[in-house]
Amino acid sequence: MALAYNINFNGYICSLIDAKNDNVYGGLFDNSTHSHIKENEYLAENINYVTEILKKCNKPIFFVGNGSILHKDMLKSTLKENAIFADDNSLNNLTSVSVGIAAFHICTDNKYNEDEYTLSPTYLRKSSAEMNLQEK
Repeated sequence: MALAYNINFNGYICSLIDAKNDNVYGGLFDNSTHSHIKENEYLAENINYVTEILKKCNKPIFFVGNGSILHKDMLKSTLKENAIFADDNSLNNLTSVSVGIAAFHICTDNKYNEDEYTLSPTYLRKSSAEMNLQEK
């Protein structure tokens, strides 16, 4: 979510982070309301599946993150003029400023949970090492 705050775009922003093997971690946000398009939904999927979901939005989407750079050609060819990308690659990097802005909006939009005082990742699936260990 914090990557979305690197962009001053009043509309849909899609953050995509490369998860290797044509997979991405991502989320689709509406920057005008500071919220997920689907409440609390993050993706950990194949880029082809993600692109098909985004195609159904039929709205301009601003892409950020290293996954969007890696899959830029495919996103552009599938979404056509609805795929927008930054000319400045620095906007694809997570910074403490974008995390701070995300936290500010969570607090001002009354979405803050007083029981959570730390910044922690949301794991969407097990790592390859964990899956390999389970198989043995």
